Amino acid sequence: MDVHAVFASMVMFSAVAGYMYLNSGQSPQPTNIAPVTSNTRRKRRWWTRPIYSEDQRRNQGQHDNLMKELILSNDNVKYWKFLRMNKVSFDILLEKIQPEIERKDTKFRKAIIPGVRLAITLRYLAEGCSQDDLSFGFRVGRSTVSGIIKNTCSALINALKNDYLPPVSEGSWKTNADDFEARWQFPHCIGAIDGKHINIECPNLSGSEFRNYKSFFSIVLLAVADASYKFVYVDIGAPGSDSDGGIFASSSLGKSLERNLANLPPPEPIINGGSPVPYFLLGDEAFPLKNYLMKPFAGRKLNRLPQEFNDEPAITRKIYNYRQARARRVVENAFGILATKWRIFRRPIVTNYETITKIVYAACLLHNFMQMQDCSLPAASRYCPPGYTDSDTAEGTWRNEGFGDHLQSTRRIGSNNPSRSAIDNRDQIANYFVSPLGQIPYQWVHINRGKD
Repeated sequence: MDVHAVFASMVMFSAVAGYMYLNSGQSPQPTNIAPVTSNTRRKRRWWTRPIYSEDQRRNQGQHDNLMKELILSNDNVKYWKFLRMNKVSFDILLEKIQPEIERKDTKFRKAIIPGVRLAITLRYLAEGCSQDDLSFGFRVGRSTVSGIIKNTCSALINALKNDYLPPVSEGSWKTNADDFEARWQFPHCIGAIDGKHINIECPNLSGSEFRNYKSFFSIVLLAVADASYKFVYVDIGAPGSDSDGGIFASSSLGKSLERNLANLPPPEPIINGGSPVPYFLLGDEAFPLKNYLMKPFAGRKLNRLPQEFNDEPAITRKIYNYRQARARRVVENAFGILATKWRIFRRPIVTNYETITKIVYAACLLHNFMQMQDCSLPAASRYCPPGYTDSDTAEGTWRNEGFGDHLQSTRRIGSNNPSRSAIDNRDQIANYFVSPLGQIPYQWVHINRGKD
């Protein structure tokens, strides 16, 4: 057949098909392709997987089996290890947050009870378990576990923040200062401040914003601790890349202190007839020296003082540094206790930025809650038992658990241009520490250590 004849036949066939389509008013459907509609949905195999059913949760889940078994066997040690609190504290906490986390049953399924929700969240914070592990252990869907943790942390924040981490006032600052002077012999100290990196998974589309100087992704937890290792202020969420910038200056506390809006008590003399000294925070070398923030003397200056002064200025400054380190270690111990008790901090937290900040905030509140529960517990059952924190002669046992070092310190977090008044205030406190009224016996032991 001639090529032109074949081509003409094809054109004729196409024209006839087009004419038939236009007159039929119907779309031509290829015989080898199935029609696609917008209402096509994959049929769900289950509404709830059988392993996550209410019966399986009741018969196999850890809340209704393991936790009840520990209670019936009176195994308080293992119960505490499982949730980082005893049954009494769990019930107190559950009563506080139950109205916010309780859900209604539907015609399709019964709601997960508040006790299971709280237990899942506490277990997640206590051991840093993966959400898949919690899903299998408590017999709750994986996505449901994620929602439970987020919602329960929000409920913990709402229920605890006013009682266990309230806004600071002049009265509370003065109480902190009195406690520091009574317990650590450091006058006018309203708290010890430090910043730590919280290890996280890199948030989506964040680039290197959260990558810190240690080359892992993090947010910064800036906290002030009182004389009893409780947090009195926390600032959570600064990106890890901001570690050597003005984290403290950009925090709400730093701004209020700089603008004289922090409700600090008015300056008072340390000794009768002395010059008024302001109330202040204690920070390490990473912080700037301010009237409201004391830091140690630089080590290089201690080694370069002129010998004609018979090293008395060097001794005075070394004693000041020792006394400041002695008082400031409360915040180091507070972070250490936080990381050893709530082991979510020993690995990267894998969730979105908003939920991470809620998890960290909830853990800080639980830390304070458990510290205050210790008052009614025997020594062996306490959140912070005797010997757990540092003393003048021994390090705290929390250091032996090997988890406190998972919170990495921040680098310099403020400028280093002190005013003359800030320098004078620190010198006045240093001279007070070597006076008969302000000295303590163990400081001379520390200074003379290694001279023999």
